[in-house]
Formats: sequence, C-alpha cells, structure tokens
Amino acid sequence: MQRFCALGFAMLLALRGPWAIAPPENASAQAGTPEAGFTTPDPMDCRIEPRTVEELISFIPTGGSTPVPAAASPTPFVAPEGEPADPEAAAGVTETAEELVACINANDFLRVFALFTDDYLRRSIAVEGMTEEGLGFLEADLEPRSPEERDAVSVRDIRVLPDGRIGAFLIVRNPAAEGGSADFTIFVEEDERYLIDEVVSLGPGASATPQP
Repeated sequence: MQRFCALGFAMLLALRGPWAIAPPENASAQAGTPEAGFTTPDPMDCRIEPRTVEELISFIPTGGSTPVPAAASPTPFVAPEGEPADPEAAAGVTETAEELVACINANDFLRVFALFTDDYLRRSIAVEGMTEEGLGFLEADLEPRSPEERDAVSVRDIRVLPDGRIGAFLIVRNPAAEGGSADFTIFVEEDERYLIDEVVSLGPGASATPQP
C-alpha cells in the first residue's frame, strides 16, 4: 500500500499530465471510450475559494526531521469495511470529487489544494520537502484544459468508515491516455462540506473489496 501525497499529486498533474496506473477490478475502460457512471467536470465548476501560496508556505516545517513516506508494500490494498453512506453524505463526497477534477481541468492548483484538509497538506508538504520557491509555481496563470484533454471521474462504493470519515473509490480517466488512476480517498466534513483527508493510490492488482 502506498500513501499518495496531495502535493505530489498536484505536481504530477501540472508537470506530467494524467497517470497511467491500474484501476480496481472491473473499473477498466478503453481510453477515449465513454463509460456509464463517469462525469467530465467543466473547469467553470471549480468555484472553491483558492488557497494562497502564503498559506501553503505556513505548512512547511520550521524545524526537526522531515517525515519519510512509507515504502510501497506488496500486499494488495483492501479497503476498510464500512456501512453505505447516506444519500446526503454520498452527494457531498461526490460534489467534492467532481470539483477536484473540475479544478484539475481548470489547471487551478491553488483551488485543488483548497479541497484538502490542513492536516493532510501539512503532512504532504513535510513529506515532499517543499520549499517556498517550489510552492511559488502554483501561482502560474495556466489556461484550462481543452475539452478533449479533460479528465472524467467516477465515485464508487461510498462508505462510512469506523472512525466516522467517509471513504470512496475515485476512478479518473483522460481521453488522451491509456488506463487511468484509481485512489481510495477518505473525506472528512469541515465547515459544512467534505474535504479530502487521506488518499491511498492503488497499484496493479489492487483489490476493491472491503476488509472482511
């Protein structure tokens, strides 16, 4: 199992484009082929108030050792068990996931970061070892992706975890790339909306079944 840092996530999107990692079982589709259950969010739907670079800089550790990210484990990922989320929570999580992809399609990474919790960004920035200069690139004024370059997202198996947070599989596809990305994403409710608090990036052979 591999933890997926929010900062590395945005860097990867900005500099390399879509991922090419294996989705969970039964989630595959050919590149460019429409699939039921996927939404392609419009960049105009990225409306959350953006973070500021100064705010992100404040998350840089001021002293002590930098945490080292956990090494990937050969053990296939098994999602934690949980009860199905109620319609209100499911709608809130789906709204956040779709706005996340809208902001990715808008190339607006300060708004991407606004959809993550402070705690997760603090952990991510520490692990990535980012500097003020490195974070400064987020202020670049980038053009939104063209319609044929935009990611689509499907939110699946939304469940309430034992700690009260909400977990869901996020499957992201891009028409210009083979394969796609699959993450088990954990959300927490803050200020009457859901924010991303943890992400597990799924590799080849990942399982999408709950822990028995």
